[in-house]
Amino acid sequence: MHKFHLNLDWHAPIGAYQRIEIPEEAEGDLGENPFQEQLKSIVNFGVGGEFYVSPSLNVIGSFSTDFSASRASINLFDYVNKSSDEINLLNDIWHLAVGVDLHRKWGNVTAGVSYARSGSNIGEASPPPSDQDAFPTPNIATQINYERWRFIVGVEIPLLLEKVKDLPIPMK
Repeated sequence: MHKFHLNLDWHAPIGAYQRIEIPEEAEGDLGENPFQEQLKSIVNFGVGGEFYVSPSLNVIGSFSTDFSASRASINLFDYVNKSSDEINLLNDIWHLAVGVDLHRKWGNVTAGVSYARSGSNIGEASPPPSDQDAFPTPNIATQINYERWRFIVGVEIPLLLEKVKDLPIPMK
């Protein structure tokens, strides 16, 4: 029997709050605590399915989003970045997964792979120190892409199945 899965979740906005409390003596050049966070409203969704191929084989697939609720980038890279752009790494992530579930008399075998991807733009990089005779440093913009592959292999071997059948509790 084929199954279809759908997930939709909404996260409400959250007003400004202090993410990290920095002691006054450690604030130094930071001034007011820069680690104040405020979250925007977002909607994430996922869709997936289990597809019956035969009595011993099911194919599973899914797609989902993981959108960031951050209103502004709040990380250490923003303080070393010399441009006015924020560095918000791994902002919105997209996930794709596929796998198989193989049923055998002696147990079950599950194998699958998932892929996640995100990208962020980083504005102009800070120029390296240069002397007067050197060529001027070009304006450099950078795109950081994040990709992650995960593989799973699972084996289920019910060793105590015969013993469990003798229990007074009905087992299916």
